[in-house]
Amino acid sequence: MMMPLKLRAGETLIHEGEKSDCMYILKSGELVVSKFKDGKPTQLGYIQAGETVGEMSFLDNLNRSATVKAHTDCEVLMINRPHFDEEVRSSSVFIQTLLKALSGRLRKADAKLNT
Repeated sequence: MMMPLKLRAGETLIHEGEKSDCMYILKSGELVVSKFKDGKPTQLGYIQAGETVGEMSFLDNLNRSATVKAHTDCEVLMINRPHFDEEVRSSSVFIQTLLKALSGRLRKADAKLNT
């Protein structure tokens, strides 16, 4: 089952370096993604309503690669491993949406590296 969560602006959803056991879908609000270097954050981008967050580490079982905080008040849906496995078995639309999100993020990251 997907679990709804509410975040207030400034609250942290994901901490860089932590182990992943879930991913999220942002229902409303805006999240900001940052990486820390020498104790200073560098903003990588924003997550808008309808987008997923935390999927990369969730899928590859590596530690979280960035910190994600609520830029505004947000509502998210948390997807845990059992729910994800069920969705994968029952919905090709879910897989298509997830792959599009991953592809889009990789393209955005590539564009930033080339500017």
